[in-house]
Amino acid sequence: MAASILVVVGHCTSTTARVLVCARKKHAVARIAYRTNGGAIASVTTTLTDAPPYRMGVFELSGLPPGARVEYAVTGAETIADLPVAPTLPAGGALEFRLLPAGRPPRIALVSCNGWFQIADEVRRFALWKSLREEIAAGRVDLVVYAGDQIYADPIWMDHDSQPRNAGLAPSSIRRVEQLTVRYREWYFRTWTHPVTQSVLASCPSVMTWDDHDIYDGWGSNDDDVAPPQQAFFVAARRAFLDFQMSHGPPSIGDATSSAWGFVHEGLGVLALDTRTNRMWARHSVLGAAQHDAIEAWIDVHAASMKHLVVVSSIPPMHASVSAALTLMAFVPFTPEPLDDLRDAWVARNNRMELQRLMLRLVGTMQSFPALRISIVSGDVHVGTLGRIESTLPAHARADGARPRIHQIVSSGIGHPPPGGIAYLLMSLVTGGEMELGGEEFQGRLLPFGERGDCALAKRNFAVISFAGSDNEWSSHGNLIVEFHAEGEPAPIVQRLLGI
Repeated sequence: MAASILVVVGHCTSTTARVLVCARKKHAVARIAYRTNGGAIASVTTTLTDAPPYRMGVFELSGLPPGARVEYAVTGAETIADLPVAPTLPAGGALEFRLLPAGRPPRIALVSCNGWFQIADEVRRFALWKSLREEIAAGRVDLVVYAGDQIYADPIWMDHDSQPRNAGLAPSSIRRVEQLTVRYREWYFRTWTHPVTQSVLASCPSVMTWDDHDIYDGWGSNDDDVAPPQQAFFVAARRAFLDFQMSHGPPSIGDATSSAWGFVHEGLGVLALDTRTNRMWARHSVLGAAQHDAIEAWIDVHAASMKHLVVVSSIPPMHASVSAALTLMAFVPFTPEPLDDLRDAWVARNNRMELQRLMLRLVGTMQSFPALRISIVSGDVHVGTLGRIESTLPAHARADGARPRIHQIVSSGIGHPPPGGIAYLLMSLVTGGEMELGGEEFQGRLLPFGERGDCALAKRNFAVISFAGSDNEWSSHGNLIVEFHAEGEPAPIVQRLLGI
């Protein structure tokens, strides 16, 4: 039987929680019954708002014991009178999550590219979601960061865009845009209510940013994305994105021109870039000036309170050498994934100026706050990678001669299979050695996975990032431990990234 309610645990602090509920149309109200650390049962009831074909709402829980274990259950009804008079929890069947820990930085699971429909074997398709659920249950993950492509909605665009009846489609086509929005919402509900995926979403605090497949492949990097029909798809996809990904997230920063957000917990800052809302190849735009201003203002406010800043960018600043890829592609008769997304890359010619501005701000902040470490986490490219980025500018050198170092961690994808055959061979040829990040001012290098030698983990994966040692104290010098949980591997692939 199809699920009737979707539950997502969203942004939490050590004493508050946001929980999204999405219910089928018959439900107009919903209640969350909960207790913390085995105590008395409390409840919050909310009216659900129309989001055809569903109704949706967010429960706001506050004043909870620091770092508490929360057992809960969500029920829906047509009216408040239809809800039970006394809220209860099902015996042995309550859902459960933990608030962010008090007194230490959270352990982060990094997830992206949930292209689940591309693998026919259902057990294999959701195997990594099952592994992630086990890590959460064992207490080894405190927060899941979803770095983009939470859904693969390309079939919506492929279906509608190919039909002559869509002639004249534009953002002003109210009824038709609403029909598209319904399709996007249905795609979220269908994807996220699979039992294994739902068990992860309902059991751990999560924060999200989007990428192209939440709209359609390559959004903003295609020549025709400025056209009214493509803008209509964007409007519909963004409405569904706000409903399902932003509604339960941290507060947005800046104005309505982007969906960037940020928060700080126990010295760990998490800042998510919105790399899609303002992306447009023809305008040389990725984030847009207003979002850059908002990012810089947020960093100015919080830099002194952070030990480590994690910047979430759905597209990694460093992955493949675009010029080398273009040269190699001239010798093959097709454009293999993931090399067909060259315009999406931060180092593509129309995107370099914004990358330079972002890197100058991040490295400049590390120079002003020498104890601060910064990492960039990403998805998108369907392989796992680790790397480091350093400035070559003399002005950024420290007194001891060391240069600020930014680590990059890419986990991709938890669902989408990696490239294979000639696609992987070509990619491996353009992801090694030093590479410029849009100019000689910043140099990047992908790092090999331990003794494996490869710089790209060509297996489906998710990563767990730890900022503290076994004593729960911050690692010295900003060191990180990154565990890649990869399909077919008997144990996590563990890598230590050294700070300075």
